Amino acid sequence: MPTTDVYREAEKRWRHSLQEPGEELIDFELADDRVRRVDVAADAPDWLRGAQLYALCGVDGFRFLRCPFSPEEELRWSHAALAAWTEPEASESNLDLTHAGERGALWAQHEAAPSSSALRHLSWVTLGYHYQWSERR
Repeated sequence: MPTTDVYREAEKRWRHSLQEPGEELIDFELADDRVRRVDVAADAPDWLRGAQLYALCGVDGFRFLRCPFSPEEELRWSHAALAAWTEPEASESNLDLTHAGERGALWAQHEAAPSSSALRHLSWVTLGYHYQWSERR
């Protein structure tokens, strides 16, 4: 059995790539033949008009929206991530199985278990409500 999980291996490759960017790195702000700017549809919501929308050539359906949120919206989503999505039924992480008894009532537990104790073990998290494929709900 490997000593590290697949995520940690990918994270190591990613951290290494920060030091030496490879050919697979795509900078959406530079002129690149792999990326093209896409016009936002005229009937798009107000918040999307004027946005910088890009398509990745050769990957049908892929769109990249640069800076999609205003500063106010960023604060709203950040607050939701900390206040609502930290409850066990609203998110999943690699800590679910190892720290199952410690999750829930995040703010009440802060004094007893500071975030730094669990943070070093956190590899990934999926925020928000989503379909539970294993339980079919």
